[in-house]
Amino acid sequence: LKNLANKKAPAFTLTDFNGNEVSLKSYEGKVILLDFWASWCGPCVRGMPTIQELYKKYKDKGFVVIGILTFEKNFEKAKQIVTQHGYNYPMLIDDKKVSTDYLVKTTIPQYVIIDENGKIEFAKKANLPEAEKIIHSKFSN
Repeated sequence: LKNLANKKAPAFTLTDFNGNEVSLKSYEGKVILLDFWASWCGPCVRGMPTIQELYKKYKDKGFVVIGILTFEKNFEKAKQIVTQHGYNYPMLIDDKKVSTDYLVKTTIPQYVIIDENGKIEFAKKANLPEAEKIIHSKFSN
């Protein structure tokens, strides 16, 4: 994933769980965390409370989280996880192109941080603590 670093984040428009279209472009100028996840992925689901906390803490300071449901086999189960835990950041459904553009092969969760200028600052599989550190450092000064 190193070859994603410092590149312009690939643009996308995906639909959310309610069928509304959401584009990456609409969050221009903000720090964005993309969370590629699926309901069957234990580490993905375990990381979500932390992601929700980050979102709650920094959303008013220009931080956005976008969950991207990737390789999902059970859409209803994914919706249930989100509803049950009250995750209120945007949840979008991958169209296979987005996961390809962001080099999500088979391993999830994958976290991507896009900076205010639309460049990819961080892209790693299953490394939430490192992503968390970067986000805290961006907003805590």
